Amino acid sequence: SAKVCNSCAQGYSFFFSSRRRHTRCSGVSWARRCVQETDLRQYFHDHFGQIEADVILKNIDFDAWIRRPGYPPVRANFTTPKSQEVTQFVEQYIEFNKQDKNPSQFKKFNKYETYLKVWFLEELLDREHLFDASLLERLHRNHKDTFNGENAEIKLRWLKLAIKKNYEEAFPLLKEFLGITGRLKYIKPLYNELKKVNIGLALKLLKENQNFYHPILNEQLKKLLGVELPQ
Repeated sequence: SAKVCNSCAQGYSFFFSSRRRHTRCSGVSWARRCVQETDLRQYFHDHFGQIEADVILKNIDFDAWIRRPGYPPVRANFTTPKSQEVTQFVEQYIEFNKQDKNPSQFKKFNKYETYLKVWFLEELLDREHLFDASLLERLHRNHKDTFNGENAEIKLRWLKLAIKKNYEEAFPLLKEFLGITGRLKYIKPLYNELKKVNIGLALKLLKENQNFYHPILNEQLKKLLGVELPQ
């Protein structure tokens, strides 16, 4: 019987793999549909002919793609030259900081587009076990205007790093950000990090800002921190 592909990630990876091996595989007919195994088989027969389709389908392990748990047999690769450059730059920053030095081209960070700066900070969060607050001090000294700027996506990640590493130089910015930003996607992750390292500060900031936050956000933060605040 036909089985439904069980996730968007599986479906995208299947299309990615099929497109890479068979350039005539456009997948247009799969758009906005819940595609089943019988649909996939029929597609190859319709577009490649009986003989070629039989060869293609013989080499597709539908059990692995659809029924087995875990990652699909082929995973889509989203890396780009720019993302690889940023990853290498992060590694350089970490390594050079151990020698109390800046990477030779550290100023190029300031020229990165916003999405690359966000990527840079995400890569640092993934490697937080490899450095201490001294790296944040160096980054703040070199790129203060970026971290103190107006972009909330950058601030969120920078402040998460600051909380994790107890980099107190960034705490005034944290206090300001929590007092002027009301979106749950920015606020809740920061309170969640504060809860782990300084529950007293988290409670103090929530009490100061509760009249500014939306009631739904207040309720979520109270549950997160396990408290009841006075009205």
